[in-house]
Amino acid sequence: MVHHIAPPVVLNLREAAAACGCSARTILREIEAGRGPATVRMSPRRFGILNADLLAWLASRRRVAPGAVDPVAATAEAPRRGRGRPRKLTGGGQS
Repeated sequence: MVHHIAPPVVLNLREAAAACGCSARTILREIEAGRGPATVRMSPRRFGILNADLLAWLASRRRVAPGAVDPVAATAEAPRRGRGRPRKLTGGGQS
């Protein structure tokens, strides 16, 4: 049985922007600032974005809606705090 590996899908800036639902300028600004998806240099004046890199970048920017339970954070051990109002510190010679 022969398994074929699909070639990676390379998106241009407009295609990546359409997939994200934002403008091409926004993605370009993020790339220039070092916060965008990884790019592939296709020629001296042209670059592309691998679909897998775009999806990974979007996943890294995921936020949880206020009031929702984040399944990743829910499994982490949260620091325990006492209940109620914190008590005043005692001591210091005051009577």
